[in-house]
Amino acid sequence: NPSDYKIRFEIGGVNDARGNEQPFTIEPELDGDVADYLEELPFDKLLMHPDDLEITTFPSNVVNARNAALIRSPSESSRNSVSYHTPLTVNSSGEMFTRTSLTSILLKKWQKSLWVQCGRTKFLVFRSKDEFIEWNDRIDISEKKRDQLVRFKVDFEKEMCKSNVRGFKLTNIKPKIYSKGGPLMHQFKLERWMDLGPSIAAAFASQNPKEVHRLHSVLHGCLQLCPGRGLKSIKDLLIDNKKKKSPFS
Repeated sequence: NPSDYKIRFEIGGVNDARGNEQPFTIEPELDGDVADYLEELPFDKLLMHPDDLEITTFPSNVVNARNAALIRSPSESSRNSVSYHTPLTVNSSGEMFTRTSLTSILLKKWQKSLWVQCGRTKFLVFRSKDEFIEWNDRIDISEKKRDQLVRFKVDFEKEMCKSNVRGFKLTNIKPKIYSKGGPLMHQFKLERWMDLGPSIAAAFASQNPKEVHRLHSVLHGCLQLCPGRGLKSIKDLLIDNKKKKSPFS
């Protein structure tokens, strides 16, 4: 039933009164077949020719045509079960053995993973490339299912806005053999520093030293964009918390 859906267009490149770029949004009414309606879209106002659009139909009847998205009306109860997700642009990625859960850290169990760095300071770890693609590209899965696909995630800049978080610190890369006759692994840890002290947030290792140094460099770059270059002093933390609590700040 077309009345159960809306078409939404978001067109970039429109400047507001202050000169800031804002998406231009159109939500026309649907009064006919969805496929017929898509043929009548105002493509002259979009960023590409209609022949270049790709339309994918999902089981939840969500249609994505890059610049046009078909979504259920807010009155539909099923909307609560669908995760409305904007695909992220990947800056860097690679394969690595990781320890990202309390169990794997305590048991010293390495797990083969895919790491991805997106945006300014967002870092995520997945079990495989396929699970990352499912997490990033699919729009017909629930928020719960999407979260389950992620093994570890942190946005360093956002985390450092929390009142009890001083920041993060990377340990030096060290070679180590974890079992008799086992391979030489090059490893380092990511520490989360709270107001009461540090704890291990994750550990990373590989037999390939170049890959380990590359990941270490990527994480170091993220921390350089954060307050205090990733680790605030206790004095700075107290000042920030005082500002947040002040009614005049």
